[in-house]
Amino acid sequence: MSGALQQTLLVIDTDPAIRRSQADALATAGYRIQLADGEDQARTRLSAHVFAAVIFDAAQFPEAKTFMEAVLARDAGTALICVTSDGTLSGAVAAMRFGCADVLAKPASPARLRRAVKDALSAPIKPAAPAKAAEARQAPDLLGRSAAMRGVISLIDRFAPSTAPVLVTGESGTGKEVCAQALHSRSVRASAPFVALNCAALPKELMESEIFGHVRGAFTGADSERVGAAMAANGGTLFLDEIGEMDISLQAKLLRFLQTGEVKRVGSDAVTRVDVRIVCATNRLLPREIAAGRFREDLYYRLNILSVHMPPLRARGRDIIELASHFRSAACAEEGRTGGGFATDALEALANHRWPGNVRELQNIIRRAVILSETGHLTAGDLFPAGLSEGEALEASPPDLAGAEVIAAPGLPGSPGPLARRLVLAVMRPLAEIEREVIEAVIEVCDGNLRRAAHTLQVSPSTLYRKREAWSSKAPTAETAPAELPRAVSL
Repeated sequence: MSGALQQTLLVIDTDPAIRRSQADALATAGYRIQLADGEDQARTRLSAHVFAAVIFDAAQFPEAKTFMEAVLARDAGTALICVTSDGTLSGAVAAMRFGCADVLAKPASPARLRRAVKDALSAPIKPAAPAKAAEARQAPDLLGRSAAMRGVISLIDRFAPSTAPVLVTGESGTGKEVCAQALHSRSVRASAPFVALNCAALPKELMESEIFGHVRGAFTGADSERVGAAMAANGGTLFLDEIGEMDISLQAKLLRFLQTGEVKRVGSDAVTRVDVRIVCATNRLLPREIAAGRFREDLYYRLNILSVHMPPLRARGRDIIELASHFRSAACAEEGRTGGGFATDALEALANHRWPGNVRELQNIIRRAVILSETGHLTAGDLFPAGLSEGEALEASPPDLAGAEVIAAPGLPGSPGPLARRLVLAVMRPLAEIEREVIEAVIEVCDGNLRRAAHTLQVSPSTLYRKREAWSSKAPTAETAPAELPRAVSL
């Protein structure tokens, strides 16, 4: 295997001698190797990189099934190989059922391990199991009742029936892949494959093969045929994450594929037609990449037919508390912890933190707090122990308050935060946005009765009607996702 076409493998084992022997055996076959000494380090490695294969011992994982599902959910093309001290037939069968390509008994010979990896990487990509629509609607990143998230969910519902490409934008950790999965699960393609590829995680020399496949002998190391992601996703959805990282030479081939639906594997002249919907995601500003010559303008317009912008967590207001409660319950169940809730200072800390890592950062902080807490009742100290406090985070750089909402904890004693900060969070937004939020909230409290709402606001019903008509007539854009369209109201 040539150095330019090396694939990266993750070797996980608590025994350093076994880790090293497996790494040496695979490195001699031309693979790049990363090591992890257990589940925590493995999850850290997996959060930063997509691996061609993961070699691990299921017996060392308390929740091996959950770990395997998480790896496959991140990228359907990752091969799982279990090299385990559990030599029972039932253990091997369970590992295969949960997604392992092969199960080897310890100690596995270097030749046997290399053959298992080679066979697993030569097999067709196994598409991720499609999520059910009901489950997708409850996905953590799509929880929330803020105006920003109502707008996102409204757009997803409108776009899902279409076959047009969708471009999902937003900062890292905002849930762009969850958005793509929701688009798939709400569409008529829900029963077909959802295949995800991370364009930033693969060398540019391998990317064409990963998308379109290759025939045997197409390049050094191509010892067998491989079905690419485009063919594996036939009838379903192909999700290309971090599309802004794709090499510009491959962008022309992707554009042709979008225009013709034809797949030509590397090393072959044969053409196969496939039917896939393309969903792409990026945290880059593609117009800026176009100006810098790193992204094709024609491809941008082909991908940006429909677009969804995932809002940063700091702009989602009360959703932070709802998400935190969801993640706390999930972490308690996973860690076998009981007890519960958040102290008032914890709610204030959650509200005031800027969340540069967005939903992913929130999830990690909540899980760590659940593990470290001695009482199960989370405090600000559990959330931010001896690190960057919520106050320091706000002072570190000017906060982006656009779209932020006041976060309070109804029914809890004490002030949720300094009055000045609460007022800033409430009013540092366009006046029209504040007006709309107040009007919609009053109408909701009045059960949709426009006359009662108008009486409460001391305006005429016709004024409210005209405003809502104007809001509903504005077309949604990727930069500012609108709130859900007004529902019917009673007069």
